Amino acid sequence: MLQIQNSTEPDPLLATLEKQEIIEQLLSNIFHKEKNESAIVSAIQILLTLLETRRPTFEGHIEICPPGMSHSACSVNKSVLEAIRGRLGSFHELLLEPPKKSVMKTTWGVLDPPVGNTRLNVIRLISSLLQTNTSSINGDLMELNSIGVILNMFFKYTWNNFLHTQVEICIALILASPFENTENATITDQDSTGDNLLLKHLFQKCQLIERILEAWEMNEKKQAEGGRRHGYMGHLTRIANCIVHSTDKGPNSALVQQLIKDLPDEVRERWETFCTSSLGETNKRNTVDLVTTCHIHSSSDDEIDFKETGFSQDSSLQQKNTPTFIALWLCK
Repeated sequence: MLQIQNSTEPDPLLATLEKQEIIEQLLSNIFHKEKNESAIVSAIQILLTLLETRRPTFEGHIEICPPGMSHSACSVNKSVLEAIRGRLGSFHELLLEPPKKSVMKTTWGVLDPPVGNTRLNVIRLISSLLQTNTSSINGDLMELNSIGVILNMFFKYTWNNFLHTQVEICIALILASPFENTENATITDQDSTGDNLLLKHLFQKCQLIERILEAWEMNEKKQAEGGRRHGYMGHLTRIANCIVHSTDKGPNSALVQQLIKDLPDEVRERWETFCTSSLGETNKRNTVDLVTTCHIHSSSDDEIDFKETGFSQDSSLQQKNTPTFIALWLCK
């Protein structure tokens, strides 16, 4: 857990760095010149640090704030978001045309171009922006179709686990984040089917269900012909399970149910069959049953009741309380 000084005075350096004009100047420096991967990645690292949403807790500790949580002290500086929003188009362009890199030959084929550190960090930035659940930024991401682009990259780069992890996080955050109404007040009613436009975009424009079914069938066909299992299949399994989980519970359960219901009949039937057959069988194979033939019985004199024992949350556990961890944990 990070520590902060016990001071009521704001940090003047942080306050200066968070000013919109400072961030705009930083981004202007990296976009108005020839694309330099080192400069771009370093700038994104600064933005990722500024986008960490924290709220004060006890004794000078700070805690990561989960997505959609209503807390007056839990927010990202709006000037940071506005400065980044003004450059979302430039970041999106980096996904389409990153700094030029040499063709990479691997043991299974040729990458032309490879994913590269720039695009990977842009996707990390998008993930952090999704954690803020800001309606204006979500709208810009939809207009640019950034989610569709990174989803295409997920399937194109079959063996890039770093990429697959970041895309999985983005999808999990969209599925787990409550939507906002016109007054930007977070709505958490699980029975509501309000306009979570980014979630609708994921299902309708990006055709997430269709892409999962297509990729799964291609992988099964390839393996049946003696080929290798696609490298993203583990992530694809978790994404599919995340959708199933979001259908049953979560802040968007009613909307996810409606979106699946609105699928073309043929696609919906394939999805339902997939969930009960292929996905169910995969989940069973991935489940490890711990079986023991040795039953240990403790005597009444040696029994200890741990139910009332209080365990304090140490820093290693508290560090897991991040929006990313929560979103992925909910989708297990």
